[in-house]
Amino acid sequence: MKGLAAPLLAVVALTVALYARTLGYPWSYLDDQELVVSDLASLSRPGAAAEAFQRPYFQGRERDHAYYRPIVTASFALDAAGSGEVASGYRATNVLLHALAACLLLLVLVREGAPRGVALVVTLAFVAHPALTAAVAWIPGRDDVLLGVFALAAWLALLRLERGVRRWPVIVHGACFLLACGSKESALALPVLFVLRGVVVARRPLGAAVPRAVALSWVAVVAVVVLLRRAVLGPDLGLPALGGGELFRGATALVSGLGSLLLPFRPQFLAVPGDAPLWPGCLVLGLLLATLWLPGISRRRVLFGLAAYAAAVLPSVPASSVLVLESRLYLPALALAFGVAELGRCLALPNAARPALGAGVVALTFGVAWRTLGDYADRTTFARALARGSPHSALAQRNLGVAEQLSGNPGAARRAYERALAADPGEPLVHNNLAVLLMAEGNLAAAEGELRAELALHPELPEPQKNLARVRQALGKPTAP
Repeated sequence: MKGLAAPLLAVVALTVALYARTLGYPWSYLDDQELVVSDLASLSRPGAAAEAFQRPYFQGRERDHAYYRPIVTASFALDAAGSGEVASGYRATNVLLHALAACLLLLVLVREGAPRGVALVVTLAFVAHPALTAAVAWIPGRDDVLLGVFALAAWLALLRLERGVRRWPVIVHGACFLLACGSKESALALPVLFVLRGVVVARRPLGAAVPRAVALSWVAVVAVVVLLRRAVLGPDLGLPALGGGELFRGATALVSGLGSLLLPFRPQFLAVPGDAPLWPGCLVLGLLLATLWLPGISRRRVLFGLAAYAAAVLPSVPASSVLVLESRLYLPALALAFGVAELGRCLALPNAARPALGAGVVALTFGVAWRTLGDYADRTTFARALARGSPHSALAQRNLGVAEQLSGNPGAARRAYERALAADPGEPLVHNNLAVLLMAEGNLAAAEGELRAELALHPELPEPQKNLARVRQALGKPTAP
């Protein structure tokens, strides 16, 4: 679009200015070890990108890890071909994808009627949003960034179709929806989002909210995705089995996520539901609903932003019953940006004050995000930040224990493991890691007890089996009791 070259350049420049420092950061070893570091031999093989469609996202199917995200795996394979075991190449890809998503967001907002100045401020705030640093600076957060890129590309294709271009937008839209589904399961919210836009914003009847060809493309894509997931993950499609209590805990992410996005002063990369505060989200929701009575505001657009945000969050509710990850807010943030842009459009301020307010918002988010990015600087700093943000997360405490153990701090590691077991006695590998500490101290009898406790909980894990054999051999006992 004419006149957008400078704003797009500003978006890219701000992305680079904020995230360039992360290119020198090492691996965090939270999920990226399993997804990339430990799998480099497979990812580096010729044809690994194509083989991504024949394998699950995580090689094991522990707990909530039965995912199928071949587009993300294929992107890791392409990075592995060029960067190998060096994290900077993978991080650079995340930064470039974030810049691309932000540019697409700017185009969507302008084509949906937002004033260019407002669209630019909202996009720059998205670029520098503290809660979204998790999706960019954490290498496994790429699934959310890819989902955002393909969702926005599909949105732009739909807008082209509405403007009378008939030949290619349906194909592009369907292809982008397929790529989004291959990036993350939350893409299944996109049809709901686009139907909501047609009904609420464009004021069409439900049956005509989107062109029929677009709806048919969704049906075809979902059928393909189901067949692929069934072939790779089995007849259950990798779907979790949850009860009402778990669903309620996960649904609280709807409220806590609003607080993280619109009051982003306490980024919380990872949390269990009990550690994610609800009051900021309740406050924000009340304020947003109050804005519906502002003079000149399009209530439909604000309500669409809220409804689209909710639709984008809902697919992650099952996973959020276990862990609330801020990286999952990437797509919801894009949806909410539509309503925020409408608030910016009708804000009753003198014209001279608008640029100053916009610059202040962007500077504030940039400053908080810059401080937050320091938490990703190395493995131990990252682990301590996770545990500090969610003291009741067994995963965060276990990850901290491993980092402290590798840093040569056995006392701190032991305390972290004990907190992990207090939060969840079934957290995998905690007893095993305690046993390793005891083995280093020469307390083999106690180590054997910890290893037996681990195998009683997780008999399929090979590491405690090997460690138990070593301990029994050192104690002069048969290695296979």
